[in-house]
Amino acid sequence: MRHIQAVSPSLQRSPSPSIRVPRPAQAVVRIALTRHDRDAQLATLLRSPLASHLVEARPARRAIHLSLVTAPDDMRALLDLLMATLDEATIGTITRSLPAAPADSSIRREH
Repeated sequence: MRHIQAVSPSLQRSPSPSIRVPRPAQAVVRIALTRHDRDAQLATLLRSPLASHLVEARPARRAIHLSLVTAPDDMRALLDLLMATLDEATIGTITRSLPAAPADSSIRREH
C-alpha cells in the first residue's frame, strides 16, 4: 500500500519535482485543481477511491498538480470517478506507456 502525503499550497515547493515513469501497461492522467478552494478539493480526492491512484501531488502558485495512474483498460472508469468526485478540475495530458518490444524481435541483417 502506498503512503500518500497530503499537500498544501502553504508548503514550500521542492527544488525539483520528481519525474515518475509509468510502469508498463499503465496510463497516467495529469489534472490541476485551480479553484480558490483547491485544498478542500484535494481533501475530497484523498478521501475518495481516487486516492489509491494518486502518485504525485505538487503545489504551484495557483494550482495543485496531480498525477493519477491506472491500467489502460480502467481509464474510462477513472475519468468517470474523477468527474463524479470533483466538481471542477482541469484535465491535462493523458498518457499511456507502450509495451516494450521483445528482445528477439529486432531486425536481423544477414551478411
